[in-house]
Amino acid sequence: MKTILTFVFFLVPVFFCFSEITGYWNFNGSLKATIGENLEWAWEQGDATFGTTETFEIPGIQGKSANVLKFPDSDEFSDFSGIEVWIGDGLDEDNWLFNEYSIIVDVLYPETSSTDKRAIVSNAPVEQASIIINEEGKIGGTSFHGEILANSWYRVAIVVSHASKKIMYYLDGQKVGHESIGGLVDGEGKHSLADFFYLFTTSDLSKGGYISSLQFHNEALPDTVINDLGGTTKFSVAEGLTGLASYSVETVGAVPGPWEFKDGLWVSEGSVAGCGGPYHDFLTSPDYIVSAAGEVTLSFEHRHAFEGAMWDSGQLWISVNGGDYTDVGKDAFSVNGYTDVAIIGNGIAKGQNGFGGTSAGYADGSYITTTANLGSFTAGDAISVRFVALYDDCSTGAKPNWVIASVSSDQMAIELDEPEDITLPGDEVVATSDNSPGGEQAPNAIDDNPSTKYLNFDKVDTGLTITTGGGVVTGLALTSANDPPDRDPANYILSGSNDDGATFTEIASGDVPEFLERFERQTVSFENDVAYTTYELIFPTTVGPSGCCMQIAEIELLAGAPEAGGDEPDDNESNQIEDMVLMPFGFKFGFIINTDEGKSYMVEATGDLLQWNKIETINGTGSSVQFTDTRNEVFQYQYYRVRVAE
Repeated sequence: MKTILTFVFFLVPVFFCFSEITGYWNFNGSLKATIGENLEWAWEQGDATFGTTETFEIPGIQGKSANVLKFPDSDEFSDFSGIEVWIGDGLDEDNWLFNEYSIIVDVLYPETSSTDKRAIVSNAPVEQASIIINEEGKIGGTSFHGEILANSWYRVAIVVSHASKKIMYYLDGQKVGHESIGGLVDGEGKHSLADFFYLFTTSDLSKGGYISSLQFHNEALPDTVINDLGGTTKFSVAEGLTGLASYSVETVGAVPGPWEFKDGLWVSEGSVAGCGGPYHDFLTSPDYIVSAAGEVTLSFEHRHAFEGAMWDSGQLWISVNGGDYTDVGKDAFSVNGYTDVAIIGNGIAKGQNGFGGTSAGYADGSYITTTANLGSFTAGDAISVRFVALYDDCSTGAKPNWVIASVSSDQMAIELDEPEDITLPGDEVVATSDNSPGGEQAPNAIDDNPSTKYLNFDKVDTGLTITTGGGVVTGLALTSANDPPDRDPANYILSGSNDDGATFTEIASGDVPEFLERFERQTVSFENDVAYTTYELIFPTTVGPSGCCMQIAEIELLAGAPEAGGDEPDDNESNQIEDMVLMPFGFKFGFIINTDEGKSYMVEATGDLLQWNKIETINGTGSSVQFTDTRNEVFQYQYYRVRVAE
């Protein structure tokens, strides 16, 4: 028998042959791309201005100053008529349109724009926009959802799927609604995109605002990925990524060669041979979580050729639990650390130590490995790593001045997210019958209000179908209603459909955990790796069995990792799940699992949550075993699971 050991967790490898993120732009003083092609002005730049949240006197991002573009109002008479986004590299004569895609944009609108129309996505300049924010601050095309308030940053995600005939809208990682669209006719749909799309332009007036980042993915991202991306941050590459690709860039001064992500490496070209500094350039990781109390070490592969005599240099800083970033100091390094010579170049680190000169093997492209002890930490501490490139006024070393090839630690893990309910109030709900009182109808079960309920007098085989925006459901959360517990569901059958409910496939069935209190929430979890849009939930019997009816206050369809309180694997295997940690290993990714001697563990992976492929079998040793994915040809979004075979 095969038993699921751990549920899906999200990884992003750095090496890949096909990139599902086609474009990334962070408006760091220009329209230059971090990933993909550079942006262009649709007509002219006009009054569009680059700056920072501080210089524009608008709210920062995560409490800190960030680079942004201020874009003005636009209409048919203005010089500024939006931004042209080239996305055509993934197209050819067989796949000539993007019919499945995701656009993610971080925006802020001032009070002066908050009661007028604001164009988001258009197919051409000064033509009717297909996606807008309306006068009430809601986003949509033909129906409008959510609420975007003035003077607040929002991460707006638009997920278009002609396959499911829907557009899904998200604000800060949370789904706020969806609208129906038609399917494809001769390979083309109403919202299909060709080589270009345009931002902030429409056929009439579109009010201006601020943008800090833009992403384009040539697939309809699932809820779990959008949830992981969360709200607006300062990251210069998609925040759902891990490893080097998730690091952010912040420059101070007009750095001629700032950090850029190139072919899986972070590259700082560095200063120029001519005065103009000093300036410095931050390359910063997201938070990593310490997995166990004790010392934490960090290793990274890099090469450098700073200007000699310590005029230019590099340093390693860290921040703990959101605190200030500080230099780790020369005594932290055990291998290939700082020089003993103080930095003499003008700048923020003058008189301190740092990496200097030319690293061994630089001329032939070789990398050195540096190891640093970051100190002792408590389990759960959050550590962010920052590489600081320091350039003084004039001369430079060989180009590039600094390259970071990999970063790894055996003591830091990535935190797993809680599952998310894919239902929304207002989703289409159909009861198994109309045998319900007028105020206790089936839609009450997904209205996010436990004081209302769904009651059905049929008593047996009651339930409902819910049409959602889609997702891989791996759990249920059920909330008991107000009246006697004999009406509570005793068991359940959950099925899914991708043909608008014409046919259903059973996903899971079992007992509903006993409700000990009224308005109590109970969860169950189960194995599932298929995404559906329509779900049918049947309650065959009630606890009583009731002579009256079946009642339930709230139903949640949970997508993502299992919640505590759900079904546990047999043989105390939940202990092994709790001991599992996910580790960043630079270019390759892996995890550590506590194994039992004599058992075999099958590692599977998928790029689409539909087709799972076995990639390795691990033989249990009775202790911890490390798995590392050594493949190169993987999708950018990679999911893993482990099964134990008995």
